[in-house]
Amino acid sequence: QPQNWHFIADAMTNNGAKLVSIDIGLSSTAARADHFVHVKPATDTLLALSLLREIMYNHSNEADWGDTNNWTDFEFMQKNTTAPFLVNPTTKNYLKYSDLTMTEKGEVVTTVAATEEANACIAYDANLNAFVATVPHPGKIDDLNGVKMLGKPIFTAGVTCKFRGVPAFTSGTKYGTAYEMLYNHIAPYDAVTTQATTGVDPQIVKELASLY
Repeated sequence: QPQNWHFIADAMTNNGAKLVSIDIGLSSTAARADHFVHVKPATDTLLALSLLREIMYNHSNEADWGDTNNWTDFEFMQKNTTAPFLVNPTTKNYLKYSDLTMTEKGEVVTTVAATEEANACIAYDANLNAFVATVPHPGKIDDLNGVKMLGKPIFTAGVTCKFRGVPAFTSGTKYGTAYEMLYNHIAPYDAVTTQATTGVDPQIVKELASLY
C-alpha cells in the first residue's frame, strides 16, 4: 500500500532491511526492491512451499538447538507455536490427554487435572525421553469458522521437545508432531521440481532462503 511505503523505505535506508518483490511483472515496488523475483501467475504459493522446504530440509539440526548453521529456530517454535504438539492421525486434531488410553496416560510424566484433560496437548521431551502434557494459553477465535485456536504452549523449565521421530507408546500407537506433518507435506516441493511451474531458478530459491 502506497501509504505504508515510507516505513519500508525507512527500514531499507536506516536499518539495512532488504526488500524482496515477488511478482508476475516489474511493478513500481519491484523496481525499488533489492531483489525482484519474476514468478509465473498463480504460483507464488508453490514458491513459498519451496522456500520453506529449503529452510527446513537443508539447514536444520534438531539435535542441537544452538547450532549456528541451523536455520530452523526450534527454541522459538517450542515457546511460541504448536509445532511440537502431537497430532491425532484419525481426527487431524492435536492429540489431547483425554484421547489417550489409561495405559498411555500412565506414560505421560506431567500431572494433568481432571478438568483440563480435554485441553492438555501432548508433546515429547527429548531430555526425559518421556511424554509431557501442557495446557496452552487461551487462543483467539478464528474469524472464518468461529473455532477457538490454540495459544502459545506452556512448558516447564528444562523441557526440550522432540519435533520429529517421536517414539510410539508402549501400546504401539505412534503419533507425529505438527512440525513433522508439515515437514513431510513439503517433501515434494524442492526447488528443482517447482521450477517447471513457478519459473524461478533453484539458485534464486536458495538465495532467498538464505536471505530470510
